[in-house]
Amino acid sequence: MTNYGILDLAGVAITYAGSLYLDFGSTTWSEGTYTLDLFQNEGTVGGSFTSITGSLTSATYDFDIATGIVTVVVVPEPTTYALMVLAGMTMFYLGRDKNSSRV
Repeated sequence: MTNYGILDLAGVAITYAGSLYLDFGSTTWSEGTYTLDLFQNEGTVGGSFTSITGSLTSATYDFDIATGIVTVVVVPEPTTYALMVLAGMTMFYLGRDKNSSRV
């Protein structure tokens, strides 16, 4: 993910507060960990966000106050896990059935 803007607060003292919501529109992200350098500041930094959420429902969000970097960890939704288990069980069953018919 590289299409985003950076808020450059060069030398300005900032205090983070309230909720941070990241809207990624209707995009889908692959499973993995992504870092977004959203705030660049060489001044004083304080406070923190009370919550960090976003439009990716299958993700967790973390914010590093010192660096201004948001880390987004995308995991498969539970239905994806269920389909993977079902596919694995089906492959096991079909493989076992073939082997049992040989004598």
